[in-house]
Amino acid sequence: TVGAISELRVATDLLRRGMAVFRALSPSCPCDLAVLHDGKLLRVEVTTGYRTLSGKIAYPNKQSHKFDILAVALYDGTIVYTPEPPSTGLGDVC
Repeated sequence: TVGAISELRVATDLLRRGMAVFRALSPSCPCDLAVLHDGKLLRVEVTTGYRTLSGKIAYPNKQSHKFDILAVALYDGTIVYTPEPPSTGLGDVC
């Protein structure tokens, strides 16, 4: 359930940024979300993480060759992207 909530939070954030967002229907898909930007499909992997006492972001290791963007949904409500998703030029549409 925590993973599904994190995926929906990230999908909502990307939609607010003006991205076209697609969600995987099968839990065995190679990535969680996909976004369409300038005719290119980018794979988004979502994971749930937390800040350590020193402020560092901690999350499970992911294989970077399986995604283009890593989205870490933190328990405090923020989302950290690596790298930052491309700008759509639309700003916050909601």
